Amino acid sequence: MKRRAAVVTGRPGRGRSRLRTWALPLALLALAAPARAQDEEELAFEEFEEMSLEELLAMPVAVAGSRAASLRESPGVVTMITREEILRSGARDLIDVLRLVPGFAFGVDVENAVSLGFRGNWGHEGKILLLVDGQEFNEDLYSTLQLGNHFPVDVIHTVEIIRGPGSTIYGGYAELAVISITTVGAAQLRGAYGALSYGQARGDFGRRNLSGAWARRLPTLGNLELSINGLVGQGNRGVGDFTDLYGTTYPMKGNARTDPLFVNAALQFRQLTLRLLVDNYRTTSRDGFDAALDRPVRVDFLSVHLDARGTFHPFAGMTVMPRLNYRRQLPWRDTDARSPLHYNKLAERYTARLATAYEFTPQLSVMAGTEGYALRGSLLDTLLTGTQTLFGEGTQVTYYNLAVFSEITFSSVLGNLVAGGRVERHTAAGVAVVPRVTLSKVIDDFHFKLLYGRAFRAPGLENLNLGFDVRPERTTTLEAEIGYQVDRGLFVTANVFDTTIRDTIVFFYEEGAEGYANLGRAGTRGLEASLRASYAWGRVDLSYSSYTARGRNEVASYQVPDRPELLLGMPAHKVTANAELRLTRDLSVAPSAIFLSERFTYSGIDAEENMVLARLPPVFLLNLYFSWRNAGMRGLDVGAGIYNILDSHDPYPQPYDGGHAPYPSLGRELVARISYAFDT
Repeated sequence: MKRRAAVVTGRPGRGRSRLRTWALPLALLALAAPARAQDEEELAFEEFEEMSLEELLAMPVAVAGSRAASLRESPGVVTMITREEILRSGARDLIDVLRLVPGFAFGVDVENAVSLGFRGNWGHEGKILLLVDGQEFNEDLYSTLQLGNHFPVDVIHTVEIIRGPGSTIYGGYAELAVISITTVGAAQLRGAYGALSYGQARGDFGRRNLSGAWARRLPTLGNLELSINGLVGQGNRGVGDFTDLYGTTYPMKGNARTDPLFVNAALQFRQLTLRLLVDNYRTTSRDGFDAALDRPVRVDFLSVHLDARGTFHPFAGMTVMPRLNYRRQLPWRDTDARSPLHYNKLAERYTARLATAYEFTPQLSVMAGTEGYALRGSLLDTLLTGTQTLFGEGTQVTYYNLAVFSEITFSSVLGNLVAGGRVERHTAAGVAVVPRVTLSKVIDDFHFKLLYGRAFRAPGLENLNLGFDVRPERTTTLEAEIGYQVDRGLFVTANVFDTTIRDTIVFFYEEGAEGYANLGRAGTRGLEASLRASYAWGRVDLSYSSYTARGRNEVASYQVPDRPELLLGMPAHKVTANAELRLTRDLSVAPSAIFLSERFTYSGIDAEENMVLARLPPVFLLNLYFSWRNAGMRGLDVGAGIYNILDSHDPYPQPYDGGHAPYPSLGRELVARISYAFDT
């Protein structure tokens, strides 16, 4: 949770830049229309279209280990979602993609920020790592993630998810899960792609976005590869009215905006890749902390990433992987000194990494490396109004972090054994040691995995600045998975997990005192199961996930009174079903359904000024999306559908007792998308 604001009066909020007309997007599509569509064999966008489920399961994924392996052998409980699945489902944003993955649920923090929890645990602040083409999107001040009309789903190639700890590979933000997004580049596209999407909710638009990509390989320059993709648009968080804890009501229309601007450019020459990524997620809201604001306030999340990495093979069996990275972030930014949410701080991180892998035999490989970074926080103005504070007694602070890590992969008749660990030392937070061991084995159509892993959450700049001797959280997770491939088109899996979080970093606010501290133990245990079927007529995915916190949680701000098995804001049971039914080769319909069990959150204040606990009833979300590929011409796709057909009441609850009432969502939304891929 971000620090609370002092209440001050201020001048009217600044105006926002808007997409006033669709002239530019329509002009781009008009220019594209005469161009020659790519030949079928060249259009790598369609690489997943003809793949069987067996082939998809055999695809190598690298998110869970230093060595790529198939989903069945990967050293983690891993979900992979392809571009084909995303587009045919009609997913509007990353929330829609993750809703269909076991364990994920969503809630509100403060200031119009919506994020996610996993397996019952709220993951917004530094517990879940989000990567886009290898770039970390957790901001370094509070370590948070912001979701909802943010990332360009139209140009995603794959999403690989570790449903479990990943700190041994990725460090301090990969405590509970890792979401790794790969966007389309020169390997998937030989030309350009553009997409327009629009959503209409009750009384206002839900979103109106333009996304696109361009890529080119230049054989005359040694197969130099250039690519760029991005998103620009506007969105609304919800419709209807929002009522805060104290009974103040305001309309969401115009007061809960989510406007993305995302640009991702890359250059690859032989073994070297350079990347520039700029993300400016602009939000507007009257949402504060516990009380509504008297006017809308603009809060931006700006980040710039510069990355250089190489993959070199000095001799047979050896791979050397150096990397230099710089990121500049201005999250929660409100430069109006009279605003109650005034906050204007900069986080800069300089990272150097060197890893080396050596394959002694096809059965034995070793990876080892080191990574260090300098993290600096700076005030960009010294007006201590709103939520702006000094860093201790000064305007700047710098911390250093050094890590060493290693991993051994050994294959034998007993299975694939992966053992490794990471030791990390932070100049302020101290030392974290996180080992892991996994054993997986594929026996014909059957497989099993046994996993033990430790992970940690590194405190961010503001966790340390506003904290009381804050140390890293430490997590231990035990997991087991079994799976069975019934035939070429049918696959079932089930897994159980037990996660214990110690020294949980929690924000507290009591009688005027506030800050971060390590406040005891948390965690959950539970089970997840899924079924995937893919045949000539289409595909079906079913999943079930559940958790219990009984005997695990000691953190008061997460507890549901008299319900020790539950955690605030998080459903104990979740069922998902989604399908794609192919009516013809190019025409398909994709129904999906999501069931969430009851949730509890705080919604008001009684006469004695105690917070009132509210029960949110179970939610059933039903969606339907039609897509037509090659709609009259090669490369032109159109789609339309309805999300939340039943207009179910599905607000975002706050998953801790921070004093925030449930935040409205969009409800029923009519959506449409048109895209065109063409050769340049």
